[in-house]
Formats: sequence, C-alpha cells, structure tokens
Amino acid sequence: MPDSEWLGTALPQWAFQLVSWKEEGEVDGVRLYGLRRPGAVSSPAIEELWPPSTEFSDPWILWGTGWEVELRTLRVHQWPPPEAWEETLRRTLERLREAGHTVTWFALEGDFADPPDLFDPRYMGMNVYAALSAPTGFLCNIRPGPEGLETVTLYEEQLLALRAAAIPVWQEPAC
Repeated sequence: MPDSEWLGTALPQWAFQLVSWKEEGEVDGVRLYGLRRPGAVSSPAIEELWPPSTEFSDPWILWGTGWEVELRTLRVHQWPPPEAWEETLRRTLERLREAGHTVTWFALEGDFADPPDLFDPRYMGMNVYAALSAPTGFLCNIRPGPEGLETVTLYEEQLLALRAAAIPVWQEPAC
C-alpha cells in the first residue's frame, strides 16, 4: 500500500508505545517536534501539561540550511484521561508555538522528512496525528471508536496546509 493511502487512518493504541527511551528500548510515550529558524527559540517548559509521572528527554536538534527541528521524547507512565487527551496535545503544541516554533506536531517515531520534503505526503505524514501552526490552527483527528477514542492520522489536505506554513522557514532568508 503506498504511504499516502495510510493518511487519515486510525492509529492502533499500541502504536503509542513505539518510542525509544534511553537504554530501555520501546516504552509508552509520544514524540514531539517543533520547526523553527536556527537559534530562534529556547525549549519551553511543558512538564506541567502532562501527568506528574511523565519523563521528558532533553531536546534533540535536527538541522539543515535555514531550519531546525526540536525533537523531544516523552515517556508516559500514566496517560492523560481520554477526555483530556486532545486538550493535552493542543496545549503542548501551543506552548512550543508561543515560544517561536513555526509548526509543531506529534508523530510516531520515524515519521520525519528533512525540508524540503517536510509534510509532503509523498515522503512523510502517515503517522502525524496532531499539529499546530498559525495558518492552520490546531489539527487533530480524534473520534469515538469501538474501544474508546481513536486518534487518526492527519489527512493529505491537512499535511499540505502544514507544509505551506512550514516552507517559509527554509526558503526565506533569515533576518
């Protein structure tokens, strides 16, 4: 099945366990990303937005000409309750956006492409399940499912809108 056919599909609950944590291997958790210009922001505090037992990795910086992506792994021992899941994702993404990131998103581990392929549905996005930018606002496809809430990957048009918001980061000269 081509990658683009996975867009808009429900992520299985076990998928959220696919984060690597230090020497321990795969554990319950999420992967958080924030696109910015090089050196544009510092890492904002997000710890109080998650249950107290959550552990946070130090930020990793992926970079190229004209762009940086801050990457964090959150090890989750206790998940936010279902009624707070979407709000927790939104508030976390907003915190990064307020700190100066252009586009922020949650995705399963391994779903990333360097600019200029960032958010191009041909190369990434089958596991992006929540995102935020100024032009798009908060994007998250959560719906009732047979076993409670299902988190659904973003659709192609949502990825393309994020891509449009992201392109100026690496195409426009820094001030």
